[in-house]
Amino acid sequence: MSRGGVGSVDFHGFRLRARMCRSRYPHIARSMARPSVPWSVAPVRGKTYCTKRPRQYAASMTDTAPSLLNRSLLPAPWTLSLRVVGIGIVGGLLYGLLGIFSYTLPHSQDVTIRPAIAVLVFLGIRFGPIAGGLVGIIGNPIVDLLQGSSVWTYWDWHLANALVGVIAGLAAYYLKPASSTRGGIVRLSIISIVALVFGFGLTFLDLLRGEGGNSWWAGSYLPTVAWSLVVCLPLVPVLESGWRPVLPFDSARDVPPAPVPTSD
Repeated sequence: MSRGGVGSVDFHGFRLRARMCRSRYPHIARSMARPSVPWSVAPVRGKTYCTKRPRQYAASMTDTAPSLLNRSLLPAPWTLSLRVVGIGIVGGLLYGLLGIFSYTLPHSQDVTIRPAIAVLVFLGIRFGPIAGGLVGIIGNPIVDLLQGSSVWTYWDWHLANALVGVIAGLAAYYLKPASSTRGGIVRLSIISIVALVFGFGLTFLDLLRGEGGNSWWAGSYLPTVAWSLVVCLPLVPVLESGWRPVLPFDSARDVPPAPVPTSD
C-alpha cells in the first residue's frame, strides 16, 4: 500500500472501493495526497473504510528510531497546547535555577558564561519555538534575581534569550533532517550557532541604554556568543542523546484508527 495516495490492496474489489472512497470524500482525497499523513483502506463487516493512522502509530511502523533527526516527530511551529506551555514554564524555572552556576567573564560588561544556556537551546529544538521562547523569557529574569540584579535592568537580554529559544525551535523544524548520527550532531551544531548568533543579536538594544557600539560589540555580544557556543556545541547533542529514551513517543503505541465509513 502506498502512503502518498489511495492505497491498493491485492483483494478483489478493494481497488474499486478505494476509488469510490476518493470520489465520495474529496477532502479525504486531498489529505491522502500529502505524504506526511498515512492512510489505509480496510474492510470491516463487508464495508470499506478510509482510516487515518495517528502519527505515533505510523512512526512505530518504520525502521527509523525516534530522534531529532526525524522531522515528523518534532512539533509543528506555533502549536499552542497546555503541554507546550507547561514545558515552557517548567523549563524556564529549570533554566533559571541552573543559571546560578554562572561565571563572570573577565574583561566583559557583566557577561557570564552560563552552562544552562544549553538547556534553553535544547528545549527549543525539542519542543518548538513557543516552548523555547517561554524558557528564555522566564528563566533569564530568574537568573538576574538570583544574582542580585533588577529584572528590568537588562530587559533586552530577557528578550534575546527568548529569541534564542524561538530560533532554535524554528531551525530544528525547517532544517533538512540528517541521515546519520554524525550528520545529526552537525545539524544540532548548526542550529545552536544560528540560534545564538541571531538571538543574542537582539542585545543591540543595549545601545538604547547609552552603551557605546564598540563596548556592546566587543564587551557584551561577542563574548556571550563565543562562550555560549563553547557550552552548547558539546552539551546539546549530549542532552539529545540522554533525553530520547524517556520521550512518550519512543515506545510504539498502536492506537486503533478511527474508521470513517464510505458506503453502506
